[in-house]
Amino acid sequence: MSRRKPSTGTLTLRMVDDRNGSGTPNWGDRITYDIANGGQYPYVTTVCTVNGQNVLTAFAGFYPEYMWQGARIVTLQSDVWTGGPADCVATLQGGASLPFRVEA
Repeated sequence: MSRRKPSTGTLTLRMVDDRNGSGTPNWGDRITYDIANGGQYPYVTTVCTVNGQNVLTAFAGFYPEYMWQGARIVTLQSDVWTGGPADCVATLQGGASLPFRVEA
């Protein structure tokens, strides 16, 4: 029996709302991802931390039938993350990871 290796795919961050026009993610900006070769039902999880504490976790399916299409857009803030920089990583289920820094 042969086993198929899961596709690792690629993940690219794309700015949706760049409030200060810097071209890089800042607190309060909105982002999404472009996915290539992510499989039939790709999911992306975004986790942001400040000083090792989780301040944001978001996930969304990036396929046409996914019920919550708006979840593909991640707002870089939360009830516990009220400002300042954070370290984030986006992970494509079963594949690629994309670490990025969010500035204040």
